[in-house]
Amino acid sequence: MNTIVTVPGFDSFTAQHVFDTAARHLLSQKKRAYGKKENGGHSCLYNGPDGTSCAAGVFIEPQYRAAADKHGSWGGVVGAGMASRANYDLIRNLQIIHDDALDEWSHAVTVAFWSGELRSLAESYRLNEDAIDEMLTGS
Repeated sequence: MNTIVTVPGFDSFTAQHVFDTAARHLLSQKKRAYGKKENGGHSCLYNGPDGTSCAAGVFIEPQYRAAADKHGSWGGVVGAGMASRANYDLIRNLQIIHDDALDEWSHAVTVAFWSGELRSLAESYRLNEDAIDEMLTGS
């Protein structure tokens, strides 16, 4: 599949925009997008149950998320020609943060874990943390 499946404007998104979008998405979703794959195994998904998606999935148009799931990690999606390498390392790190949460955690524990990991990631990329603060305080 050589169809580009990312949301409009993806290639021009700044690192801050990518971070803010993914942080808001994860902290509002409050749980991993995890479920059964077509091959019978289970993993994190771009097109998860109840409309969920991983941190990278928010950058894929909804109608293409199931097709992207067949390629696994963001590297697989990029390697299949479905997305460009724009902000590749950042998106891959955001995907890892999503994937490291555990399903048995409560929403509060997941949000606390993700917010801490997101803050560390923001610091390493020299990004501001306003999106995290906004989601945690509701302002």
